[in-house]
Amino acid sequence: MHIRYTEQSLADLDAIIDYIAKDSLHNAISYIDKVKSKIELLQYSPDLGIECKHKGIQRNCRVYIIDAYVVFYTREIDTISIKRILHGSADYTNKFDDR
Repeated sequence: MHIRYTEQSLADLDAIIDYIAKDSLHNAISYIDKVKSKIELLQYSPDLGIECKHKGIQRNCRVYIIDAYVVFYTREIDTISIKRILHGSADYTNKFDDR
């Protein structure tokens, strides 16, 4: 399996970097590296996350929690598609899109 980031999930990562970089660019880059490393684990254990319905989202996806962030992804035959990466305090039920 390989990991594919959607444009929206890459924009989410950029927003996280921008937010953390207000205090420290070094910490921002280090944190994003950590998040990406944890996302890479999905290649080997694609069921690490829970079904979206357990988070109140009625879509065919999974949710993987990394620290304060919620990673939404779908599992395909040979690909894990990262859909969104949002802060856990966000109203993510209205921010998830099937694209």
